[in-house]
Amino acid sequence: MKVLPFFLMCIISFSCAISPLKREKAEGLSNEEDMIITKIRTLVFEEDFKEVRESGERYLFSYKDSKNAGEVRIYVGSADLQLGYFDFAINVVSPVFEMDYPDKLKVDAYMIVAKAEAAKGGSLKAVENLLKAATLQISDLQLLEAKKLLLEREGMLPVADIEELSKRYDSSSLLPVLLEKYLKLAVISKNKEYENRIRKMIFRLSGVDSAEQKLSKQEKPAPFRIGIICPLTGRFSQLGKSFVRGAVLALQEARKEGVDNLELIVGDTKANSLDACSIAERLIREERVDIIVGGISSSSTVAAAQVAQSHKTVLFSPVASERGIDRIGDYIFQDLRNYEVEIITISKVSCRDLGIRRIAFLAADNSLNRRIEFLLRAEVEREGGIICVADYYEEGSTDFRKNIDKIKTAAPEALFIPSGQDDLVLILPQLSFYEFGVQLLGLSNWDSDDLIQIAGKDMNGALFPAETGSNNDRQLYLTAAAYLGEPRDGANRFEVEGYKGTKRVIELLAVNTPEMSLRERMEYLINNRPHPYLKSISNNGILLFTVRNNKKEYFLTHKATDLERSSTHQY
Repeated sequence: MKVLPFFLMCIISFSCAISPLKREKAEGLSNEEDMIITKIRTLVFEEDFKEVRESGERYLFSYKDSKNAGEVRIYVGSADLQLGYFDFAINVVSPVFEMDYPDKLKVDAYMIVAKAEAAKGGSLKAVENLLKAATLQISDLQLLEAKKLLLEREGMLPVADIEELSKRYDSSSLLPVLLEKYLKLAVISKNKEYENRIRKMIFRLSGVDSAEQKLSKQEKPAPFRIGIICPLTGRFSQLGKSFVRGAVLALQEARKEGVDNLELIVGDTKANSLDACSIAERLIREERVDIIVGGISSSSTVAAAQVAQSHKTVLFSPVASERGIDRIGDYIFQDLRNYEVEIITISKVSCRDLGIRRIAFLAADNSLNRRIEFLLRAEVEREGGIICVADYYEEGSTDFRKNIDKIKTAAPEALFIPSGQDDLVLILPQLSFYEFGVQLLGLSNWDSDDLIQIAGKDMNGALFPAETGSNNDRQLYLTAAAYLGEPRDGANRFEVEGYKGTKRVIELLAVNTPEMSLRERMEYLINNRPHPYLKSISNNGILLFTVRNNKKEYFLTHKATDLERSSTHQY
């Protein structure tokens, strides 16, 4: 099992050589309290947030002075975060700061408050609580989590606020990270006054080295070798070259920030499975890479992943569209794709906001669309609806009358079509011709001026989301390029994915925990990131559009308030 959310990390930290039951008995707990504690811990492992919250609150009402109350408060606060009850999360963990609890508990409490404040839009309070956490005895994993949260905060705080924080929390191990982040933003924005004041704060820091100073005082470790696999020759060579450009940008950014023990070794898969196998073998056996990132096509990635798994070498696939690549083995990891976010969104909006219960599915017959149907069916059923019929056509088809007739017999209220634009320009007019007038649903590939120009009248009333995630990722890429003095206005998806994928594996160097293997560090980083759906609706929300009179129009924004009405399903 690869899912290990933040609140599950909490319970692991309380483990020791003896069982929980024996430990509690040693503390002299009553049988009733013992049973409640055991139940709460079981609910935590089962990820039943609602029950964790309810059982935890009952425990705190009856045993608020118990030695285990702090532990329970962390469980309840973490569950509140997952459910979107941000104020409740803050209130329930606040007593931890006032009691004589271990630093581990207090750090967890500060992290919960920081996440809740960030979700509410309180950037200053979020940053302050992260700095507070790092003034205590904080573990490597907690520090990594706090650093990630700190660097994810968008925008620039007023420099006066930064000066106040630097004075109040000058012992925080995160303060240098905060100052270096804002120095970078000041340089990019060309705000000279802001930059000078940040530099003065860095200079005033006594006893705290920057990342560059620390590295210069230490013996540099052996290079961390990252293997990049992608097609550099053949029909997909331009995509591969874009991927490498993105990876190189991530390397340059890391080196500028003082991480210079990095090497990239690139292998050409030619988008061919056999070549991908031989390249993966060479990178592992001869080049001695620590990790592999890539490739572009799913078939090449699968082939390389099988080789990597056999050698127990970590492979991370940030771009291949085939789902389930990470199931090849425990050394293989795969990034979440944005279409999953779109499927969750369109399912919830259709069933909740539009009240639709019967949805039909039509797509070309391939593995990706089979996967999309599986995800759509699960989400629709979760919202109380059904997929009343799912029909597939052969790729390259031009006549869809039989498919339309079959779908009609199921009497759906809506029709979901995830097909590409080449198919949509053929399908949509035929739906109009055969007078099949139901609510049309699609993915972000429907958000196309060209498609609306060609088939706008046939798309009247259709509902589809804007593309999620990619704009934020692209902005991060462009910010890094500007920071390095290499503006790249024309960055494509593969450049962005190459940058993002390589940057993610470079983050492994920050997990300075000797007892954790590289595979375990990668597992931790992958499994403790927010799901892009939760991240999207917690930030600016997900936009949905419709078409009226041959023009795209705004429909609604799917936002975080929906979390409070949703089930406790963990994405």
